[in-house]
Amino acid sequence: MRGCTARLAWLRTPQARLLFLAPALSQMLIGAKSPGEFLHPQNLFVALVVYGCGALVVHDLARRWSDGVEGTFWPRLLWLAAAYGVLVDGVMLGSYTSLDWSRLGRLADTNHGHLLGLNLTWSVMALAHHVALAVVVPIALIELMDPDAGGRAWLGPKGLRRCNRLFYAAVVFGALAQQQRGSKAAYAFVCLLAVLLWRKARWWRPRPARSSASCASSWARCCC
Repeated sequence: MRGCTARLAWLRTPQARLLFLAPALSQMLIGAKSPGEFLHPQNLFVALVVYGCGALVVHDLARRWSDGVEGTFWPRLLWLAAAYGVLVDGVMLGSYTSLDWSRLGRLADTNHGHLLGLNLTWSVMALAHHVALAVVVPIALIELMDPDAGGRAWLGPKGLRRCNRLFYAAVVFGALAQQQRGSKAAYAFVCLLAVLLWRKARWWRPRPARSSASCASSWARCCC
């Protein structure tokens, strides 16, 4: 009885909600998978690891790196979400560089949107999808529904390490299992882009606010 109560209590936590909401929004909302396909045990496990654990890692790293400084969480989250999107679609699936990837549809039939070995049009669309539906929207919904969930990390150190290991294991396994990656130079650029976005999120700092006096002096110099 106590075990069931503890499980039900855990399901009401923000980390449990994000674990299930992130894959549900990113997979079912756009019709990538039907509810039956999504709930298939194998598909559900992969979705929870790639989307659920990935979103939790992004959220908690952004919270920890912000260190309680007001106004720094969401910019860091956006940079990390972009790095996450590049890792999933660009590195793990290789869809940014595989010009005849199966899901490209009509984009694979023409050269429109292809640039230097990259599926540029598809890459922008896929990146926007991952940033919005896999990270930003589910986190914003959870914090709106539960104001107490905002302003803090949702995982402990052990939980963050476990989610991190599961997510990166899935990325490495998916990358090694690829049959087509397209241009090696383009694929290397995508890997480098993921690292640069991660570093941008880690070391991002807000610009210092300019005082009214300095603004007035700059304006006066421009007029003169």
